[in-house]
Amino acid sequence: MADAQTGGDDKAEEVDAEIYARLARAVPGPQQVVAAAYRAAGLDRNPLPALAHRVHLAALIPTIGLRAGEDATWHNVDDPTISQVAVFDVSATWQLGRLVVDPVDFQVVSATLARNRERRRLSTRVLRLYYRWLAARAVAERTGRASTRADEAAAELDAWTEGWWSLETCHVAKCAPSSGR
Repeated sequence: MADAQTGGDDKAEEVDAEIYARLARAVPGPQQVVAAAYRAAGLDRNPLPALAHRVHLAALIPTIGLRAGEDATWHNVDDPTISQVAVFDVSATWQLGRLVVDPVDFQVVSATLARNRERRRLSTRVLRLYYRWLAARAVAERTGRASTRADEAAAELDAWTEGWWSLETCHVAKCAPSSGR
């Protein structure tokens, strides 16, 4: 990334490759930053396959039906009698077709696609912020001036990672007082 521009047209905005490389070695890598953002967003674990598995296993549990009632009959003979009979009906029904396909499967597929889209969107956003911070920080170190761009990128990375970024880069950037984390 030698002599790359970070958004300005003058020489003051040029990124020094050595400073950039040193900063990249001093802070967590892009994979770690994305993993922290996934953890913060709850996208690091995928509960959907386990849900689909449980739904399929539930097909092995029968639906139990129980009915009870009385039945009365009348016999019209020389000596009329009324008989009363108690009736009980117990049934067990398995929906074995759900072992193969269940309507929840379609919801799981849809939720998985939405989850994957969200992971891509989040990783793209966090990676852009990460590289923007590296470039802005390298320019700030080279020029010896404070960088609002680096501070802004760091604040956003902090928001996306629930404070993880500041804790991990405290040795490189100015550390703010801890808020009890």
